[in-house]
Amino acid sequence: MRINTYEKLAAATCTAAMLLCMSACSDKPDVSEASDTIAAGDITESVTETENTVAAALQQTENTAYALVPNGEDVTAPIWLKIPNMVTLEKGDSFTVDNYISYIDDRDSDVTLEVTGEYDTSVVGEYPINLTITDDAGNSTTGSFTLNMVEPVTETESTPSQTEETHQTISFDDFITRYDADGVMLGIDVSKWQGEIDFDAVKNAGCDFVILRAMVYHEGELIEDSYFKTNLAAAKAAGLKVGVYIYTFGNTEEIIRSHAQMLAELLDGEELDFPIGYDWEAFKRFQQYHLSIMDLNNLFYAFADEMTKYGYDTMLYSSKYYLETLWYPLEYDVWLAHYTDETSYEGDYLLWQVNCIGRIDGIEGDVDINVCYMDGDN
Repeated sequence: MRINTYEKLAAATCTAAMLLCMSACSDKPDVSEASDTIAAGDITESVTETENTVAAALQQTENTAYALVPNGEDVTAPIWLKIPNMVTLEKGDSFTVDNYISYIDDRDSDVTLEVTGEYDTSVVGEYPINLTITDDAGNSTTGSFTLNMVEPVTETESTPSQTEETHQTISFDDFITRYDADGVMLGIDVSKWQGEIDFDAVKNAGCDFVILRAMVYHEGELIEDSYFKTNLAAAKAAGLKVGVYIYTFGNTEEIIRSHAQMLAELLDGEELDFPIGYDWEAFKRFQQYHLSIMDLNNLFYAFADEMTKYGYDTMLYSSKYYLETLWYPLEYDVWLAHYTDETSYEGDYLLWQVNCIGRIDGIEGDVDINVCYMDGDN
């Protein structure tokens, strides 16, 4: 989707307004429709029903990047990204509330967490834990879960047998039958986890394209995927269209811009058939990154801005839940992850990652399978 500057401002206003209502969202923070966590709509908020003002606007900087900036009074409460119904631990285990929850605010990068409720990890029982998260403006959201302390299971005790679920897979032939259409390409995305790949066999199986993981942020260091260069050469030699993505959870603009520069150096002018995928999905204990929704989006814009200096476009990879809850893709292409037969995502997207259980000739084991809509308007 492409929109002009004035439309960007309108889109930001509409998206910000949507964020004000996101406590009503019934989806779960997952690429599938199922989750064992409480959705944002199930959390009680202590903010009033007074109509909110738009909390964000776009500001064009000298380098033509776009940044979200505060606009007006902050009356939007933080939201839960994850809060369990119950945490079960064995008697004597250590317990830290922060390890089991995740939350974010639209503007405040350091939300205050208040925990109430008495518990004793040395005594078996169920303990109610009550939580309040509050931003700098005093807007609060509450939540709760049960801490369930149980007796340790000894080695002599047997646990009830469970019937193993059959691992479901989808053949690429079936995938083609279901999703092939005019204006559509069908493909896969891979990383080192797929091991050695026979891309000629992949191509002959009816695959049109492959998105390769180029780099991954691991233990504070951005490293090259060990199969990237081999996969890149082989995929191109097989006649597949090729794109790349980077997985990062850098939490400062300096880190993110350096990651973009390192990726550009690795690519060294390599021609690609898709925008570069920006994959930031470290939402477990999100508060540890000290980022607001605005901060998170500005990191994406910084990455995209840096990549344009090297002649590359960027697309945002994310699940349906987070696209609807946290991200402002604006004029950028979207790579949607939603593991379902028919997506209910209403925004525009270039790629749709349908599931991660595809099977195709040339690859041992499961692989992510994707639909590409070549006009990028779905």
